[in-house]
Amino acid sequence: MGLSALARNAVLATLASFPGIAMSDTKTMVERLLAEGNKLGMTEAGKLIAERTGGTPIHSTTMTRWCLKGARLPGGQRIRLEHFRCGPRLFTTREAIVRFLTHQTEPTGEPINPRTPTERNRAADNAERELSQIGV
Repeated sequence: MGLSALARNAVLATLASFPGIAMSDTKTMVERLLAEGNKLGMTEAGKLIAERTGGTPIHSTTMTRWCLKGARLPGGQRIRLEHFRCGPRLFTTREAIVRFLTHQTEPTGEPINPRTPTERNRAADNAERELSQIGV
């Protein structure tokens, strides 16, 4: 299920009309998504993730939110699901979903090991002692 050249050009023209979007960046992303093959609507994309994880389908509004607002990463950054709009509908690809999920599960560098209450108390006591030594 591919888009005709006319529909592809309509998508690119619509994206170009939005302020703040560089046409070359948008065109490159849309062309890449169109070249990847199978286009998925948001409902289909949610079902695809559920099939792979063995869970319940992810709701189409969640998929749409991931496209428009993104998902927050542990460091506070946001990553958005690559997509394109054709009329009122949003589309993505299986490959874009894989990139989106892979980016979220990549190791962030240092493992997060929360301190125990004893370690927190010891650190607070040390900090208090250092502050009193410098006269704060």
